[in-house]
Amino acid sequence: MIRWFANNDIAANFLMVGILLAGLYTAFFRIPLEVSPARNFESIYLSMAYRGGTAKDVERGIIIPIEEALEGLNGIKRVNADGYRGRARLWIEAEKGYDLRVLLEDIKSRVDGITTFPQETERPEIRIPDSTHFYEVLNVAVTGRMGPQELRRVARRVQEDLLEIDGISLVDMAGQRNFEIAIEANPERLQSFDIGLTELASAVRRSSIDLPAGSIQSESGSLVVRTRGQAYTKEEFDRIPVRARDGAEVLLSEIAVVRDGFEEGEKKVEFNGNPALFIEVMRTGQENAI
Repeated sequence: MIRWFANNDIAANFLMVGILLAGLYTAFFRIPLEVSPARNFESIYLSMAYRGGTAKDVERGIIIPIEEALEGLNGIKRVNADGYRGRARLWIEAEKGYDLRVLLEDIKSRVDGITTFPQETERPEIRIPDSTHFYEVLNVAVTGRMGPQELRRVARRVQEDLLEIDGISLVDMAGQRNFEIAIEANPERLQSFDIGLTELASAVRRSSIDLPAGSIQSESGSLVVRTRGQAYTKEEFDRIPVRARDGAEVLLSEIAVVRDGFEEGEKKVEFNGNPALFIEVMRTGQENAI
């Protein structure tokens, strides 16, 4: 072979050019460029919100029932739980070599079978974590002398613009406080209407919900029946009826002050001395970091 190439130098040159072209094609189009190497987490991540719950409430109402439900489940090596105000998080480590997809379905089945969760809890988020959600390729700072509401709106617009760029499919916002609807009852107004806090809470819970009611089969097809009553803004909460009697309604706005803002606590994020939010651009799948 060596002697043949020595006598046919043109063929050897063509082979060298072919190898170089194949290498360039592979480098640019087949090998994704990464900022950090992808990692596989042999774990299942579970997160569940508990509206208004303290850390102790989260432990008693969420963490302990889930740990009891998962006890004895095949494929689980260790469960690490973290409970704090308003949310519980669990990392369920799998046995080495165990199929995570099978374990994920088994965990969902066990958790869905729990009937003792408090009414204030939301549906749990259960997924196999991906390292692309942990390491950003770059950060874009959105900064200016403006209020938190306006800054968030501008950052959302930047986030949407970034997602329209080819090659970017995952963008996250960091530094913002979560939106929160706060209802502050007026004790005097509650007493004048003879309404207790329990009745007030029940009315808000009952009137702010999206409820599926099945489907109806007809000649024209299947019709989905659903009650859409979830309130999202201050104006929608203000119109919630707390009590209806003798043709008159007592609205939430008459006995309480509804504040549409951010969750309690102070979070200060600045860039060059101005308030800022950061847009984190992630790399997923075969996307190129460059």
